[in-house]
Amino acid sequence: MIAPEAFFFGRADDALFGLHYAPERTPHREAGVLLSYPMGHEYIVVHRAYRQLSMRLAEQGFHVMRFDYHACGNSSGQCEEGTPDRWTRDIATAIGELRARARCRKITLIGCRLGATLCAMLGAERGDIEHMVLWDPVVNGAAHIAEISDRHDDMLRRTQVAAGATSGTATVRELLGFAVSEAALRQIETIDLLAISEAPAKHVLLVESRTPETTATLRERLDALGSACEMQRFPQPSAWSWIEDPGTVLVPSQLVGSIARWVSEAHQ
Repeated sequence: MIAPEAFFFGRADDALFGLHYAPERTPHREAGVLLSYPMGHEYIVVHRAYRQLSMRLAEQGFHVMRFDYHACGNSSGQCEEGTPDRWTRDIATAIGELRARARCRKITLIGCRLGATLCAMLGAERGDIEHMVLWDPVVNGAAHIAEISDRHDDMLRRTQVAAGATSGTATVRELLGFAVSEAALRQIETIDLLAISEAPAKHVLLVESRTPETTATLRERLDALGSACEMQRFPQPSAWSWIEDPGTVLVPSQLVGSIARWVSEAHQ
């Protein structure tokens, strides 16, 4: 088992937390792999899967890094300070850090949910990403916020709190136990992944565990932009539902293994 190195990077007064998995085999692969998390409760749901995926890829010879965005996890900043604009810049900072650590020019991005969306938007801006994995990306930000709000009300009902109950201030909302600023919500609500005008990467793997009609539309858009797009389906209708005990979340081993194989085969 490959043990990761924990470290902080970026500005000293605004540091981001990262974990670097250095491969034991030589020669190393030509590309590093960067994993970008979802937000809030979905971060917790996917955490173990990301840990397993990181180890598998490192065992296959890749330098792998996963990290926490500003105001998330172990990085600096308060929860309500995070915004998609800042998180996108954090992905760019992490790409630079992984390149420096792994001494590799190519980076493969793997993102899940909103993390996948931010990777796609950044990739479309940069134009230098060859391979990208988008796992259940958020295609429409307004629909995503509406869905999380519904899940939040469902969580309150299960915990015997009146649905619609609120906490926080006029500028901060609580969603599934995480504080989210109104500024962040407004930015998320403007997201429309179908509106990107450039391909996020030359090769894209779309991994879908739900909402096939949305992902199929995104695939059509990516194909039109010139990405060589492949889709894989692993049906899990309740994959992102609120779970009271995150310790009961099972790692989707087939899905994780398929992503690892796709990345490995892409760099043969």
